[in-house]
Amino acid sequence: MALATMTNDRAAPKSHICILLPERFRSLYQYPTIETTDMKIKSLTSAFILLTLPTAFVAGQWFSPAPMAESSIERISAKEERVATYSTGTYRTQSYEVFDFSIEGEETPKIAYAYGKNVKEVELTLLGADTLNGARCFKVQFPNGLVLNLIPTGLKLKVVDGKGKYSKIFEWEYEGPVNGIGTFCERCFSDDKEAMAFIKKYFIK
Repeated sequence: MALATMTNDRAAPKSHICILLPERFRSLYQYPTIETTDMKIKSLTSAFILLTLPTAFVAGQWFSPAPMAESSIERISAKEERVATYSTGTYRTQSYEVFDFSIEGEETPKIAYAYGKNVKEVELTLLGADTLNGARCFKVQFPNGLVLNLIPTGLKLKVVDGKGKYSKIFEWEYEGPVNGIGTFCERCFSDDKEAMAFIKKYFIK
């Protein structure tokens, strides 16, 4: 059951090999120039492992995507607006539901909920952090008094009410160009890791 019925409307030299790491790794480790054939093979193998493991061992330290995402959240400026979008269902259909979590500078975090084929929107009130069945969560309230619990579950949000009538999983929604078509969203996050780090920092505290 959707919440619609519960809410109001709304080129390198041949003798060398150059390993180019993603931007997030370049500041952590400068990969050495390799000259021998055997070392080239070992180097390529090491680089492959480095780029594919969820946690990478670099220069004697372990680095995980989650802390990296968290550190990028720390750099949000006082005047910058950021938004994370989580949705379920198919866009522009009756099954579609979406939460927008945003903050601008040092203002109070804002939450909006939209639903349905015409994406009707309503502003929600953030009630603050809480614990539900041992899991950290935060509560939001609709204008009609309905209260929902939003629980970070991995990189997704589980949304439930207090009576067991509503329970859905919302996933981070990418907003930007697809196959070169569309407009880049400057205020949006680049992936679900950054988005979840943002949620935990500003909505569960």
